[in-house]
Amino acid sequence: GVAIAPLSSCIRRSIRYSRSSLHCGRLGAAKDTVRQFYSAINHRQLEIAGDLIASDCVYEDLVFSKPFVGRKAIIELFETFTSSVGPEVSFVIDEISDGNLSVGVTWHLDWRGNIFPFSKGCSFYRCEDVSGDYKIVYGRDIVEPAFKINSFALVKNDISEVWYTNQRDLAESNRGCYVVV
Repeated sequence: GVAIAPLSSCIRRSIRYSRSSLHCGRLGAAKDTVRQFYSAINHRQLEIAGDLIASDCVYEDLVFSKPFVGRKAIIELFETFTSSVGPEVSFVIDEISDGNLSVGVTWHLDWRGNIFPFSKGCSFYRCEDVSGDYKIVYGRDIVEPAFKINSFALVKNDISEVWYTNQRDLAESNRGCYVVV
């Protein structure tokens, strides 16, 4: 099974990492580690991907209600993911930024040279020097939602009006679409 921890225990770990990561790392090392991580996932080399993850890494994929904690749980997540999407789906890094020990990535999934539907995302990673190797100690993924809100108003006085308007707009924009659950 996959180890999932309560968020409160992960917050303490995240704070500890941010305090211990105040020193500057080797320029580009964290970015290189994250690129290698995506490459290993794309080539289904999960053992190599695991070597890039700290043993007590916290990985928040916001699709899930709780973070994955520890290398084993994170690799199991990616084993499940890669086996479910098949060999022709891969991550494409659109942009990557390097903040020494912190890395931001925008990406999408590619299938046979095409952008896979609803697969754009952005990720944040924090790395640390662990015995001379840079390891991912924290990750957070935010993935494009499958349903778009369309003309949802950000500011309304009456929440019931917002709900009604949103439901009407969704019904109009999704006419003829069916969701299989």
